[in-house]
Amino acid sequence: MLFKQSYTDNIIIEQIRTLNKEALSYLYEQNFITVHNYISSHGGADTDVLEELSGAIIRLWQKINKENYIPDVPLEKLIFTSVRENFHKHRLDKTTRHDEELTADEELKHRVMHLYEVLDKQSKELLHLHYFEGWDAKRIAEKYRLKTPGEAEDLIIAARQKLEQIVKIIIT
Repeated sequence: MLFKQSYTDNIIIEQIRTLNKEALSYLYEQNFITVHNYISSHGGADTDVLEELSGAIIRLWQKINKENYIPDVPLEKLIFTSVRENFHKHRLDKTTRHDEELTADEELKHRVMHLYEVLDKQSKELLHLHYFEGWDAKRIAEKYRLKTPGEAEDLIIAARQKLEQIVKIIIT
């Protein structure tokens, strides 16, 4: 499915359930101007637009896939409501921790962690064990009862590539 025209919410929901990542891009494009105007008019920056819109789309994606959720309001409204609520919550959080300046790397890590939540359970666990817990491929192979550490490395690479694809979709 190529998202070159307008689609109904039901078609978008169907594409989300089939894990068509183009649906993420479509929702991003369809809601960008509204979200950008709202956040800009409330003192937010372009980075806030990216973070809040991406987060809202990911939360919607998760809800539709995890809960077999059928929204009773338009997707556009759900996304905007989520952006609005989270933007003000994040602004409040930022003002209460004004002494803690985030470095560019920490800010990027924070954004990627939002996107990380879209991954399936095994991919999240693999990335967490390898990158955050420092497990090597041999230890992961033992945990998953794989024949070789090479198989574990392949799974780690595949999980990382899934995350990279999601990041590319949201950023482009």
